[in-house]
Amino acid sequence: MKEKLNYPDALGIAFEEKHKQEVLKAVKNDNLVYLRRQPSSAGRKTLRYSMISAALLVMSLTAVSLFSPAMGNVAAKIPYLSSFVKQKELQEEITKTVMEAGSKKGWSLYPSSISVADKRMTLDIYGEAHEIEQAKKTAAQRVNEALAARKYGTYDIKVKLVAITPQNPPVESAEEKEYQEQSIEVEKEVTAYLKENHYETPFPPQVRIDKFENYMYVSIAKTEHRDAELKAALKKMTSPYGEFYFDIRKSDMKAREQEIRWGNAGIIDTIVQGLVENKEFKIKHFSYSFHPLPLQMNLTITVSSKDPDAEKLAKRIKGEIKAFILEDVKAKSVRNDPYVVNIYSKDKKKLN
Repeated sequence: MKEKLNYPDALGIAFEEKHKQEVLKAVKNDNLVYLRRQPSSAGRKTLRYSMISAALLVMSLTAVSLFSPAMGNVAAKIPYLSSFVKQKELQEEITKTVMEAGSKKGWSLYPSSISVADKRMTLDIYGEAHEIEQAKKTAAQRVNEALAARKYGTYDIKVKLVAITPQNPPVESAEEKEYQEQSIEVEKEVTAYLKENHYETPFPPQVRIDKFENYMYVSIAKTEHRDAELKAALKKMTSPYGEFYFDIRKSDMKAREQEIRWGNAGIIDTIVQGLVENKEFKIKHFSYSFHPLPLQMNLTITVSSKDPDAEKLAKRIKGEIKAFILEDVKAKSVRNDPYVVNIYSKDKKKLN
């Protein structure tokens, strides 16, 4: 099911400038769909998000509370993920304000949870025991003064002390330092060679020299035919360091360009975090890959294929993704990129 990203007349969602302003106004007035954070985690290459593994993202976004019904009419006009983006922006503004307030006093503060609707916050204070005990006495007051000054209102703040025991940084041995310097030197030489000889490189080269192995990763365009010439050149420039394992891979430059576009705009992060944090979508796993094209987004939900509402939920999830990409200004740069959404039940049956 390859999506062709045009604006359909029958989409039924009109996310115009006036609606964007309504969202921003609603956020400032504490009258928007606030969601409780659900766990998510990031893996390598084809990124996998799981509701079981929350810790990896807990410091990137703070928790927000469930919704106030008064915003129902506005929320109905706006793609859910667009609402989520505004919530995230507000979270980041509040978090920045809190951290700045702490920094002025020499404290390390972080709001580990924020309930904007209820005006509640859990404030973590990091530091050595004697430092955080002193900060505890006035931290909440300082934070509320800073929030009020920026028109965010005041909060019922629960202070949590997080004692940090000072540790000596690991000492790098002379051998390890030499390996590191050699790795950097060879990497620079390989990069220069690729550039001088006009190789397209979807990903930058990586070199690792240590006592266990000598490894080199080089990515070139799938249309490149000078494989033997490249390998011979790499062997020659690495000969002073001994035998190397050369991991030479070919990638689609168009796929890489699309991957960069989506990454710069934060589209995948928004889709994953927004869907996972809303319990209604019942997301268990999310993975994606740009290689090969088209982009594949694979979601697994916690619902059985035998559930009568399974296909309806899958359709709703796909619709939310589509509406966000078509309607939100954040997704403007990726709107014409092809993509596929595959949604599976917990018993691994495809639902769409």
